[in-house]
Amino acid sequence: MSLIASLGIPVAGKVAPFLLGDLAISEPARGHPAPFDIPTQRDVNRLLPPWRLISGLTQKLVLLSGNIAVAWAGSELAARLVIKDLQQRASGPHFDDDALFRYLHDSEYFDRELRTLGLSLLGLVLRPGGRVIRFAWDREHGQIPRLFPPIAHDDIFGEVYAAGSGSGDLLQRLKQGLQVVSADAGDAARRQASHLLMQSLVGLLLSEQVRSGFGIDSYWGGGLELIGVVDGELRKIGGVTYLSLDLLHLENKLVFNLPAMKVDYDGDLLMVSSLREVGLAEPERLGLPPTAEKVLFVLTPVRADAPAISRETIREPSLQSRVTVFSVHLPQVKGAPARVLVHQSAPEGPPAFTFNEATGELALQEGAAERIRRLTEALRNTPRRCRGAAGVAVRAEGRSPQARAE
Repeated sequence: MSLIASLGIPVAGKVAPFLLGDLAISEPARGHPAPFDIPTQRDVNRLLPPWRLISGLTQKLVLLSGNIAVAWAGSELAARLVIKDLQQRASGPHFDDDALFRYLHDSEYFDRELRTLGLSLLGLVLRPGGRVIRFAWDREHGQIPRLFPPIAHDDIFGEVYAAGSGSGDLLQRLKQGLQVVSADAGDAARRQASHLLMQSLVGLLLSEQVRSGFGIDSYWGGGLELIGVVDGELRKIGGVTYLSLDLLHLENKLVFNLPAMKVDYDGDLLMVSSLREVGLAEPERLGLPPTAEKVLFVLTPVRADAPAISRETIREPSLQSRVTVFSVHLPQVKGAPARVLVHQSAPEGPPAFTFNEATGELALQEGAAERIRRLTEALRNTPRRCRGAAGVAVRAEGRSPQARAE
């Protein structure tokens, strides 16, 4: 059970392709499960029916090379077998997209090796000159592999391929639209518009799972990875912190509930830092006595030569990032839409927030706090809207003119 998707965002007459994949592994329940935490929920199986449970976390996005990447959903055993085989082939001198598609259409191989194990793959192939081929493949009930068409076309995210038990949840969220706050941070930000839109979507999905358990009953979640084109190669996109804000007006004060999560990489290791139960209040210091608990999840890739993990070799990342995605909700305002604000710190500028590892105290940077105040007032005065185009959220110090992602 999974959520994987391939989306292509139209930008300046071109399509910026992305792969998205969750982390959760599920299986049939045998007896009463022990409490199991994932980055987005404590004791996640309390939210599930007694016949199935979430039992683990793993990476579902795989870089076969700098120009071929796949996402998998379905049987973890089938995924390990196929990815191991693909990696061996990709290490040879003549592996390209034609060889990949010949392999996927080898029905005798899959009948022999996988039999009835279910598996879906979504992928990107980056060809010379920058052209990207997106493909979608699955093995339905052990029959001959087939290429399938996109399941939706979205105004913002282009043709959407999705697979796994969470694909319906993704489509539901896309149909509701994406409210993104927009401001200009220069040419570099405009070039990164597609990345920031994808990070905004990820932030909103993660925020809803943290707040309400969205998607848990479809057996996906725990975190989301992204692959996109970076400097002419397919790469995993890390170094992003996601924060979910519930803003409650109590006794003329604005009280924040701010669970945080950072997705980053140390080589092939996925590092997910989860900060839970944060309380913040304004106006002065934006801080209450700390109630935060920071938990680090370290996940290896699905491949034969996955690196071994030991506590001595793990370098725990800072919770701060140059890109911070705020998903903002007003629970007290009926019908107020969720919006996303992305704070992108300038290289020499301060991060969106500071976190004291020793005390567990988190404080918002003054500029970010002021933008959240303004966004809160806008949300309080904005009725629920119909689907429409989204802007791209970019925040850099000293810049404020409005811009939109094209």
